[in-house]
Amino acid sequence: MPPRKETDVAAALDVFGREFPGVTDFEREFPSLCFALATGVGKTRLMGAFISYLHLAHGIHNFFVLAPNLTIYNKLITDFTLNLGALNFPPVSEELWAKHLRTDRVDIIVTNRGGVEESRLEDYVVSGLVDFDDVCYDVHVSFLYDLAGQAVRQLRGYLPDENETRKVLRCHQREIARFVHAQMEEHYWEKATGHEVQIRKGFTELKPSAFTATAAEPVRDYREPPDDKSNKARYLFGGFSRCLYPVQKFQSDAERRLAVILERESIRWFKPAKGQFQIYYKSGSDHLEYQPDFVAEAETAIFVLEPKRRDDLSDRGVLAKKDAAVEWGRHASDHAKTCGGKPWKYVLVPHVVIAENMDLDGLAKQFTCN
Repeated sequence: MPPRKETDVAAALDVFGREFPGVTDFEREFPSLCFALATGVGKTRLMGAFISYLHLAHGIHNFFVLAPNLTIYNKLITDFTLNLGALNFPPVSEELWAKHLRTDRVDIIVTNRGGVEESRLEDYVVSGLVDFDDVCYDVHVSFLYDLAGQAVRQLRGYLPDENETRKVLRCHQREIARFVHAQMEEHYWEKATGHEVQIRKGFTELKPSAFTATAAEPVRDYREPPDDKSNKARYLFGGFSRCLYPVQKFQSDAERRLAVILERESIRWFKPAKGQFQIYYKSGSDHLEYQPDFVAEAETAIFVLEPKRRDDLSDRGVLAKKDAAVEWGRHASDHAKTCGGKPWKYVLVPHVVIAENMDLDGLAKQFTCN
């Protein structure tokens, strides 16, 4: 029986009762918790803390964890070989030498072993890795021990014996775990089973946009480039007739030249403030907000324009933003078709090709990303 808000509860109970005779009622007297937190802030630990509390304080033994289908369903980590060249901790001495500055007397202090004595050397690395929120022991156990084995073999290769290896692992457990986890993040990828797109608003109000400027520095005409082009971000430009904001700042003269084109060619345009478009891209294990440089409406389409230096076009971050924006634009275009709107297109254009005498359609035809 598919779940629906209008489902007849009595009829549903009858169906479940025939299949599972032990079900006599849909019991609702239980704690129901929803976690809606950003990636990397500790959802797993928070959920574990609630489960531990409910078990210890209230005697609850059964828990059901639900992840909605519009989020990532499977998190996988590709097998890889660690780059262990920098993993070279020196042997650990169990003696500390303390020299008194006033008398020059030297005291030798024998340190206590302390810490947890693991049965296997690899356990030191694995127990350090499972402290990270994005590492699940049950799911990745064989993979974790493969990485731990690589780290242990590296240490054994230059340390004199098993005891010295164990001391390094015990003393530097956190540093070694961070070292391995940093490389895991570089090889991290996510497999989505699909996305559910929901349109909650027909429009979004413009976010307020604030700029800092020197009181003595006048607002400049956007058509006139400043003499000092090395510090473009200090200037405030105005005089627009088609921009949705009265003033704007530009990070480069190429952005100013693009604004000249948009003032002439577009119906309206603006540089979005942070949070205007909820577009997120993946950076390592984090999902960061992408803030496009320009958005412009033309007769045939709405363009998201991103001017970039040519040598930055192959940057991983730039490519991740491009992929996220293209996907977002595809969904926005699909929705626009249902209400007679215009398609959205993403234009990633090199700085060096932008000239004031160019037209918007020409730029779009040459540099639109699919």
